[in-house]
Amino acid sequence: MKADFSPAVGILLSGRGVIYSADKDRSTILKFVSPGNMIGVAGIFAASPPNTRTLACGDGKSEMFFIPKESFEQLLESEPAFRRNLVSFLADRISFLNSKIDCVTAGSSERKLALFIKSSPRNDDGTVELGMSMTSLAHALDLSRASLYRAFDSLEDEGAVKRDGKIITVVSQDKLNNIN
Repeated sequence: MKADFSPAVGILLSGRGVIYSADKDRSTILKFVSPGNMIGVAGIFAASPPNTRTLACGDGKSEMFFIPKESFEQLLESEPAFRRNLVSFLADRISFLNSKIDCVTAGSSERKLALFIKSSPRNDDGTVELGMSMTSLAHALDLSRASLYRAFDSLEDEGAVKRDGKIITVVSQDKLNNIN
């Protein structure tokens, strides 16, 4: 079967995925994708394709459902609820991207890390699971690993978070919000 690279929207059905920057030398993680998440929406509407790569992660048993551009456009034309949900989805993506821009432009290592933790999805128990190595997180935040570890130590010393490996517990949301 020949691979089809025509524009399409993907919906992750099972497993996990990760979206990276297109720069293979740096491989900056942009977003983790969970079941139910859509990818490729910008690619079917943008004048030029997005500069990203999406890969399955974990046990390699991820499944993706693809909707070709033409079918996606037909849904937009025929289903008002679909249009409203798409606008909501795109507004959420803009908010997400703004939070990531805040992380990178935040200034101090502590503030970058605090903003990253605040913008990360929470587990049912309120914790944040990093889902990446410290090296990958350091690259994503444009920090050295040593600066990242110092930032974690500082946030813990401030009483904002507690770290147990890749699991982060927000101890005080107020203190996390006030990190400069």
